[in-house]
Amino acid sequence: MPKEKTLQSEIGGDLSTLLRTHFGKVPTSTYVTVAGPFIAIHLRGFLAPAERILVEQKEWKRVLETRDLLMNELKQEIKLNLWKIAELNVKEIYADWHLEQKTGLIVVVLDDEQGQENWLWAPDVNEEEFYKQIIIGS
Repeated sequence: MPKEKTLQSEIGGDLSTLLRTHFGKVPTSTYVTVAGPFIAIHLRGFLAPAERILVEQKEWKRVLETRDLLMNELKQEIKLNLWKIAELNVKEIYADWHLEQKTGLIVVVLDDEQGQENWLWAPDVNEEEFYKQIIIGS
């Protein structure tokens, strides 16, 4: 019997495909945490070959500007895909990158509280610390 996909694995797989299409590179790993009203997507091993060359030349700003442009283009598609996957209404999408570590964090803020009573924090996530970090980064 095939395993059913979890919401997290569907979101992670969809986003990885989208990133491959638009960035030419798929992350080594994608970790998704859904805890309304947020979805946090942590990407590891995500630096395209052309970006790697720019980072080695200390051209961080060029890489970050390019990623910002691409992410702004992808926001509507991400919103649509989250609606298709789980009928989630997205209010905002934010992305932050750590180029040296080849990591990134995409935070999706949901517009409503529909279905949140079924969302649980992962046992190893400190809910209070998570909210503090979101507020600090704002």
